Amino acid sequence: MWLLGSPRLALVLLFCCTGAVQSRRTPPNSSDAAAGGGRKTSHKHHGHLRHEQHRRAGADATKASDHLVTKLPGLQDGALTAKQYAGYIPVNGGKLFYWLFESANKPALDPLVIWLNGGPGCSSMDGLFLENGPLQLTGPKKKDLTGNMYSWHNVANVLYVDQPVGTGLSITADDTYADSEAQVDANFYAFLQGFMALHPSLASRALYFTGESHAGHYIPSMIVYILDANAPGGSSAVVLNVKGAAIGNGWTAPRYQYDVSEYAFGAGLVAEGQLRALQARAAACRANIDKKNYRSNVCYELLDAVVEASGPQGKRACIYDVRRFGYDFPPGRDAVQDYLNRADVRAALHVADDPAQFKECTDPPFYHLAQWDGLGVMPQVASILEAGQRLLFFNGQHDLICNHVGNERWLSELSWSGAQAYRESDRGAWVVESGDIEGPAGYYKKSANNGLAYLLVRGAGHMVPMDVPKAALDMLTRFLNEKSFVDYAQVS
Repeated sequence: MWLLGSPRLALVLLFCCTGAVQSRRTPPNSSDAAAGGGRKTSHKHHGHLRHEQHRRAGADATKASDHLVTKLPGLQDGALTAKQYAGYIPVNGGKLFYWLFESANKPALDPLVIWLNGGPGCSSMDGLFLENGPLQLTGPKKKDLTGNMYSWHNVANVLYVDQPVGTGLSITADDTYADSEAQVDANFYAFLQGFMALHPSLASRALYFTGESHAGHYIPSMIVYILDANAPGGSSAVVLNVKGAAIGNGWTAPRYQYDVSEYAFGAGLVAEGQLRALQARAAACRANIDKKNYRSNVCYELLDAVVEASGPQGKRACIYDVRRFGYDFPPGRDAVQDYLNRADVRAALHVADDPAQFKECTDPPFYHLAQWDGLGVMPQVASILEAGQRLLFFNGQHDLICNHVGNERWLSELSWSGAQAYRESDRGAWVVESGDIEGPAGYYKKSANNGLAYLLVRGAGHMVPMDVPKAALDMLTRFLNEKSFVDYAQVS
């Protein structure tokens, strides 16, 4: 769930939403984050722990049953009946941690859905425990695991992965972090090949990527890598049956997304004069990107300015949800960290020998990729669409950092064969009966061939499944089954 960027900001949901400069791209353990309530840490010490993790990780699994989770601490009776697997898959420079939940519907037939959070450096365990996974931490001390009736495993086999190396429970040897998107792609491809070898029954299954925030950058790049490997003469040992992706509040086209002023004006956070001043500064940001300066303070300051204008220190708008002010985000993250740092939980997940403390977001993966923050992946999105894949971009309406205005704009500017048909398509209302909120769950438009679709989600911020879980499950169900989202046609 988060993006990357300046050393001051990090698109990881884990930070305090109050300060301007510790918003989207401040790694939670950086010195800047510490100024706003984060925790300082020694990167040298952190790297040493990661090295120790790799050294003591133990033998790799040779069959799926080696990773079967048989007894999960805190799991309440009847909370989860589906099989679950967890453990490490070796990749170049480390090992990626995964947690797989078989479908509660038809596990032998249902597709495989991958969920990725962002950062870079933020754990997909947020998605599992706080958004769309089968388990939630409840009880007076947040140590009980109870079921989530709107879990995505109701309709698919769901795979949560901590990546790139050094993220969450994943580990790296000798500080071998990914320094480019190409390295991230290669490692994730190696992970998928290793995962399919361990779980061969899923190898030919329809495969869909899902995720949020910086996953809007990861996922298109990964899919292009996989499609190239799948092609005749490619490197694929196991041809991966990728069908498409659903990306929430994605960071995909920074040239259109750094400027949050129009959204902020519509949300009442800035006045008209401030809007004009911010738009002038945004032009300088775009000029920097056009010069291939992908790590520009001019761009980062556009969000800072809006947050600083929204209120005094401690009472400023949350960049992940403008309905919140002075609020740590996301709620529940501390309980997740506490749970995943328990020795008995580590043992159950087959990571018991790894001593490094689990953190929601870690600094090194972020810093190693920060130089590419402003480089978008629009060409990759176009390539995926031309290959006949289906892409759904969904956006919570109350998110500031990856807001719907920026995402709608770049989608309309995307150059591909279906571009005109998409721009001219009508929008329809999406209705979820007895839903999370009153009125429509959102609004939907798509290209004529169903390749590209966009969904505005009402009542949600940056983390859509957390805010509107019933609607999010309905969204995934319709997407996987290619069902229409238009329950009421809007007249253009």
